[in-house]
Amino acid sequence: MNFADAAQTYLHALETGSNPCGPKTIAAYRSAIKCHLTPLFGSMPLAELATQNNGVLKDLVKDLRAKYKPASIRLVVTLAKQALESPKNEKGLPLYPMQWSADFIDLPVIVNQKQPTVTSEQVHSVLQDGPDAVLYTFLAASGLRISEALALIKEDYRDGTIYVRHGKTANAARHVDLAPQISAMMERIASETKPAGRIFRTLDHASKPHTRAGIS
Repeated sequence: MNFADAAQTYLHALETGSNPCGPKTIAAYRSAIKCHLTPLFGSMPLAELATQNNGVLKDLVKDLRAKYKPASIRLVVTLAKQALESPKNEKGLPLYPMQWSADFIDLPVIVNQKQPTVTSEQVHSVLQDGPDAVLYTFLAASGLRISEALALIKEDYRDGTIYVRHGKTANAARHVDLAPQISAMMERIASETKPAGRIFRTLDHASKPHTRAGIS
């Protein structure tokens, strides 16, 4: 399978899956892939791209920096990562797993992003109290609605960024960058979550997801 095929399969899954993105979001993603990714990687086999790992994106980011804002660059990079790792084996794991380094590829940081912030002291304080403290901390730090947070699955978190597939409106799909302290917390939770599993589960860590009624 080459990158172009993987990208089309990835977009089709976003469009027709159990949590589909809205038409405008799909159109934006399709345009970004067609403009920035397919010309570079379209005909290349995924197995070959996997051997290059971070090198695949380093030159891309360098070129994009000259013309685009950090948010646009991060979106293109996220789409590239997700398309590259979209083919799965029978256990739901990526056929071509890769390790990404934001520092190595020189991924720009979004500054002055309008989202709530918390200090490490506040995180430590909140996490000591209550069975749903982790969820509360995430909500406060990310700005997500509770329905959006409860719908998150393992694959929606990647390299300090949360992908909101759908929310209150059809156009609510978006990427949200997390503060380092919250990102570290999500890394731990995601590592304990099965593929396609809900990130915020019941206290016994069963597969049954949280519901609003179950939040204390």
